[in-house]
Amino acid sequence: MDFCISFAEFFTLVPVISQVWFLVFTSGLLKLQVSYEPSAIMAFSHKQWLCTFLHDLFQSLGSISLFSIFILILVFWADILKKYFEPGAKRNKPMATFQSLVICLILIEIANCSFFLWGFYSSEGMILANASLLAIVSIVCVWQITTFSNQFRTVLKTLGAINQVKSKCKVVANSKTLQMNFLYIDVACPLRCQLRAKLSVLFG
Repeated sequence: MDFCISFAEFFTLVPVISQVWFLVFTSGLLKLQVSYEPSAIMAFSHKQWLCTFLHDLFQSLGSISLFSIFILILVFWADILKKYFEPGAKRNKPMATFQSLVICLILIEIANCSFFLWGFYSSEGMILANASLLAIVSIVCVWQITTFSNQFRTVLKTLGAINQVKSKCKVVANSKTLQMNFLYIDVACPLRCQLRAKLSVLFG
């Protein structure tokens, strides 16, 4: 079964999740306690556990959706660079690779939610796990962007050098063609004139 999605569907899904998060937590359907520091709430043991769980869940999904844009860009960059640095290597479909990475992140988030619901740790542990996951994704994205940027610079320099060599070859070829044309004019024209003069003398 093919799960490939188009660019339009993906970039439509990202703002939809953000809008759902905004509408749920600003419409008054869920009343949350306004606080700048998280409280350690265990699942099924506090009246606000569901609100806290949904808040952290939607926030994590929104962050994953945001980082998915960078992951998508990096996957296509990797595919483009592989064509130049490894011409004979087998190339995977970029969208399939992207979907595998996003599914992996979603599975980690599902495992995190399951550990919270099973009581392995409190809401603070869930927040810490989400923050650790996003930190790792951020570091990997920054590292890959730096690496791919250097590789793109190498490719552009190489293409520029190749184009410069081709331009020089064209200029040399054109100059040689012009020299041959001028040589032909210099040699052929006097011979034609002499031939015409002799023919006019012979045949009157």
